[in-house]
Amino acid sequence: GRAPGQMCKIPKTEHFEIPTPALGCLLMSFSNDGRWLACGCVGKDSHPILVYSIPDGTHHHTLTGHYNILYDLKWYKQSLLSASSDCTARVWRNGKTRKTDGAPFLLCTALSGWTREK
Repeated sequence: GRAPGQMCKIPKTEHFEIPTPALGCLLMSFSNDGRWLACGCVGKDSHPILVYSIPDGTHHHTLTGHYNILYDLKWYKQSLLSASSDCTARVWRNGKTRKTDGAPFLLCTALSGWTREK
């Protein structure tokens, strides 16, 4: 990990390649501790979130449950929060989810404020 205020080192070589569905990945989000990477992807029938460990790039979870474009991914402690244009937001922990229905643009705004809290 990095100490507060420590400069971020940009790698000069590729460490691993992340496989994604044929239609690709729309957004990515690193966990606050930098140990996890969530990738919001576009599949044929769903929009899965692929979770990888960092720095080795091991695939740990394929999170399914969104059926339209993902708007945002935010980490809060050990949970991942996602909002989608399918009018749902989900809280993910250990590969399991809890769904919240509502206007996703409001949920994205709420998630942004919530994840900045300490």
